[in-house]
Amino acid sequence: MRTRTVLLAVFLVSPLSAESPQAPESPRTVASLQAGVASGSMGSNGASLGGTIVTDLNARLALEATGTYHGQGMGADALSASANVHLLLRPRSERTVPYLTLGGGIYRTSFDMGNGRFSGPMSGRSANSATGYGMMGGGYGNYGMMGAGYPAAGPGTWNYGSMPMFYGSRMGAMSFGPDGRATGQRSFTDPAVSVGAGLRIDLGSRLVLRPDGRALVVLGDGDTRTVGVFTVNVGYGF
Repeated sequence: MRTRTVLLAVFLVSPLSAESPQAPESPRTVASLQAGVASGSMGSNGASLGGTIVTDLNARLALEATGTYHGQGMGADALSASANVHLLLRPRSERTVPYLTLGGGIYRTSFDMGNGRFSGPMSGRSANSATGYGMMGGGYGNYGMMGAGYPAAGPGTWNYGSMPMFYGSRMGAMSFGPDGRATGQRSFTDPAVSVGAGLRIDLGSRLVLRPDGRALVVLGDGDTRTVGVFTVNVGYGF
């Protein structure tokens, strides 16, 4: 009887002892579409549309690649691309996971110089002010502050309207049409640092919702410009 009891105990325990340790969960990748708003200065607000891919490295770290189009109001737009690290503030296995993010990439802005937004006084300064930032016109046969010839018409002035000074100070020589207005398109590509925070929400069936807010700090010629980007990402995990 005692022998049978010992054999029964061995039979019940052996499957548990033979069970191999659970394999670590493999990294989970989520591809998302994002939509939201970008908020800059001088009325340069607009929609943000793009996509991201996030891959979990472990329970607390993830890598992200993102590319986004940013509307900047009529006559201007921007593109950004960056690589970022997510620091998960709770284990990735939980349904709701807050995170911090830090990374860097590039930010490219383009301006249609024929648009009325970029013609006229900047920052509320009067058009006839001799100290008007970016003033290009005078009609006196001289050259403007940025090295371009003055428009042929009268002693009027021209500057960069609602363009941020971050870009206006780097405009360089300009082209003018027969009416004395600027023409063409100007683009700037600068490095940018991305810092922000968000929330990962597991909706089940591999769907992930991720509200996200970031500051893009654009660097150029010793100056900086900050653009706030607020998006909602809807993704599929695989």
